[in-house]
Amino acid sequence: LLGFNEPNNKHNCNLSPLQTAKAWKAVMDHNPTARLVSPSTSGDGIGWFRDFFGNCTAMYGEGGCRITHMAVHSYICDSVKMHGYLESLHHEFRLPIWLTEFACGDKAAREPLEKQMRFMKEMVPILDRSSFIFRYAWMSARQDADDHRGLLLPGKAQLSELGRLYTTL
Repeated sequence: LLGFNEPNNKHNCNLSPLQTAKAWKAVMDHNPTARLVSPSTSGDGIGWFRDFFGNCTAMYGEGGCRITHMAVHSYICDSVKMHGYLESLHHEFRLPIWLTEFACGDKAAREPLEKQMRFMKEMVPILDRSSFIFRYAWMSARQDADDHRGLLLPGKAQLSELGRLYTTL
């Protein structure tokens, strides 16, 4: 069960680590046997996760918030740096990583198709080789015509050039 979406982002969930840990009690109570995946942070989430997990342990004891996997969003447009960031998260928190959103820059960056394709060709094999990566998902399936991250053509159920590449990697 996936947790909150980008609580460390004021344009999304916008919750402090303490608020999220308190709200997580309801997630645990309503899903006593589910595998719980952490909230998905955006940007550099290491400090946020540190505080969240610390609050979980303080409030709920040694088992904390019963998180089995970490969800992360990353728009770092450098495959070595992105992998380094994911590796740092895994090293510190010792949980498998579910990269629930990744691309070369966010929507505001408007990176060109060629850059998205080059990044995808570099990053997907790295993720596939990384033993600590549980799953990953490109962001996003559908975008505006001027946002080249979409795997589908705008307004159509047809793969974009980037989408065709993704299916071959």
